[in-house]
Amino acid sequence: MNLKRIVYPLFFVVLALATILPVHAATPQYDRSTKVDLCVVASCSSSSIAVATGDTIMVYAHCWFAAFLNTPTDSLGNSYTKILTTNDISGVGEDSIWSATSIAGNSISVTVSRQSGCSSYSFTVDIYSFVAGFGSTNRNALNINGASGSDTLTMSITQFSIIYETFSAGNGNSACSTISGSSGQTVRDSFTCFQSGSIASTASALDKFYSTSGSTPSTSAYTSGGSGGNTVTHMTLELLNAGGSPSNLGTLTACYGNCGTPAVTLVNTNSTHSINFNNSITLFYEFQSNLNGFILNETVNIAKTYLNGEQVGLGIYTANCNAGVTPFTSACVGQQRANTISNPNVAKGKFSLIPSPIPVTSGTWVGIAVTAINSGLDLNDTNTSVALFQQSPGTIPPLLNNGASFNCACKIGMWAYITGNTVGIPPPSIGGQGCGADVVCFMIASACGLTPSNCLIGALAFGLIYSFASIIILEAVSAKIGSNMTIPGGIYVLTFMGWMTFWSLIVGAIWFIILEILAVVIIFSAFFGSLASGQFRHSGKGGRDA
Repeated sequence: MNLKRIVYPLFFVVLALATILPVHAATPQYDRSTKVDLCVVASCSSSSIAVATGDTIMVYAHCWFAAFLNTPTDSLGNSYTKILTTNDISGVGEDSIWSATSIAGNSISVTVSRQSGCSSYSFTVDIYSFVAGFGSTNRNALNINGASGSDTLTMSITQFSIIYETFSAGNGNSACSTISGSSGQTVRDSFTCFQSGSIASTASALDKFYSTSGSTPSTSAYTSGGSGGNTVTHMTLELLNAGGSPSNLGTLTACYGNCGTPAVTLVNTNSTHSINFNNSITLFYEFQSNLNGFILNETVNIAKTYLNGEQVGLGIYTANCNAGVTPFTSACVGQQRANTISNPNVAKGKFSLIPSPIPVTSGTWVGIAVTAINSGLDLNDTNTSVALFQQSPGTIPPLLNNGASFNCACKIGMWAYITGNTVGIPPPSIGGQGCGADVVCFMIASACGLTPSNCLIGALAFGLIYSFASIIILEAVSAKIGSNMTIPGGIYVLTFMGWMTFWSLIVGAIWFIILEILAVVIIFSAFFGSLASGQFRHSGKGGRDA
């Protein structure tokens, strides 16, 4: 057998293993935190804290009286959801956990405001990365007699998760407690003890990373509390890694377009009234998804009910553009993925396009568009300015291919929600979701389905399979033609690199393509260097003098 037929396949096996094996799925990790202690005014803002796109922002807030707080907001306009609370079982006021997924990388300041009756409150801001969602939760509120005490909450968790935990203790004996974790947790934030008369209360946020799965107890304790009785509240929340199965409790969902701050904030300035839609014009916002997931909807808010037959149209577009290429132009055309048009005499209130979930990956450009058949359309604005674009002529056209800036003092409230996971994590499954005739969607789903914890590993596995299949076909063709036919070694290299590059592009792993090229360049440089050195010695020019 020709030696090349053994050496070439073995070379590709070694190269593939060397590049595939170091790749690991990212696990959730704690990054940094800040807090606001004993705020006694209507609202307080945290100091600035850095976030990256897709980071999970956890806010734990506690009002020291039997009163409540408003949903947090921040300077980036992230949308916060209350994940867990003991309000309904403790009866002692706000003791809640909120979460948001950062829509951009920047420094943020989180603001919490109080409701009537809350004279003093504290809150933490904890930043986590590589969180795929939320899993199990547990909570408890109880009274404990004794200067020291503890509480244990047990949850069934998945491997490589973080348990985020909060614990508060208060008494009427002027005794400020000290809180600690008894299961190896790290205390991330501790509030300054609140004191009013004989009341003394404090709380802390803790966490711990677990490399194991299954039933997991988490115990927190207080010491130096009042001996006459202590009111304790305790909450645990699982932060899932990429291989977990997020529940609908903590789906990573973000608002895009012009959502206002906080999302969704609408004002009645109606800046679209003077836009002449009679000229067949489509207006749109454009943005890049930072999630691997699905577009759920698009919405505008109609400011009044019409009686002149007015109709409003909405459309969603996507485009995948190379770096530096302007989206929704002839250089990178946007394809219409869904559209709708209202009935004549559109009514006041929200008007939405709710398609079958549209798959997107991180970096995909998304356009959300609106049009009308008559001028005089009043759409509610938001309190933020976002660059607006137009395509004309066109009324929700099948392609966005000549988009241009639209100059107006417009703050049109038009937004879309995307649900999914952060960069590098495969999209969540949605029941009944199919790719239809979208071949790229089918290939992404195949790669992610093979190795759900990391799409790139699945893509490289397919690349390796296709490479070997192609090499076998080439060898068969060579044997069929005859022994005088020799396939150059470079063909094997191109075949291998071609399939690996193709599948890496499918899942958007540009960095791996660069690594692949560097690896091949280094290996072949060493090979040809050794070959040249051997030829030099063979010629006698590098030997000893006779």
